Amino acid sequence: MKKLAIFAAVAVLLGFCRTAWADDAESQTLTLANKHQFGLRLGTWINNGETPPKLVTATDGSTLKTSVNDASFYLEGYFAYHLIPQTFLQISFGMVNRGSVTYYDGVQGTTDVGNLMVYPILLQAKLYPLASLPSRLQPYVGVGGGVYYGKRSIQFTNNLFYAYYPEYSLNHDSQTDFNYTISGGVDWLLSNTIAMDLNAKYMPVNFSNPLVTIKDYKALTIAVGIKYLYTPKKKSEDHGGTRR
Repeated sequence: MKKLAIFAAVAVLLGFCRTAWADDAESQTLTLANKHQFGLRLGTWINNGETPPKLVTATDGSTLKTSVNDASFYLEGYFAYHLIPQTFLQISFGMVNRGSVTYYDGVQGTTDVGNLMVYPILLQAKLYPLASLPSRLQPYVGVGGGVYYGKRSIQFTNNLFYAYYPEYSLNHDSQTDFNYTISGGVDWLLSNTIAMDLNAKYMPVNFSNPLVTIKDYKALTIAVGIKYLYTPKKKSEDHGGTRR
């Protein structure tokens, strides 16, 4: 699955390059200068850490059953603020559902059914080395860090107390990690307001305490998305307006 995801990402990148180079000579002058970015990415979360065991049984008769995937659907939204030429400050919010988790409490005789979720909330500096050039292809690298929040959410339970007061159960099994991230990718400028985005990101998630029996959640994400390039009104007037 990992090899398939990497192959697909490379194929998409080569397709971007071929089309962009073919059209570049006939295109209008496109630029990232003085533009903020709003974007959404969809892709694959590839597990590089541990995988929870499928079944764990405690001495009191409690059991934990998991169906956790090493490759999962990943969703990410982000905003990148243009700081100076070639440099952006980006904040992103991601979400991945690693799979299902069922917990049977042998003492109370109750069952909780839910999912293993991870939410990266990251702040990164992004550098576009070719931003000053009129090219449709704009590669970039990013470095930063933030909060990785993981939890075992509960969608269904036969515990009547938790069914009526879910706020007491949803977050009882959660962990938080503060860690770095590195990323890279390429933008393909379709116009001066719309661009496609291919992104790869490494996230070394490692919780201090076990979440669903494991601590190591490090991962690689490969995602493709679309972004809106927004020029602030003040900057537009500074470049195109006239003074009286």
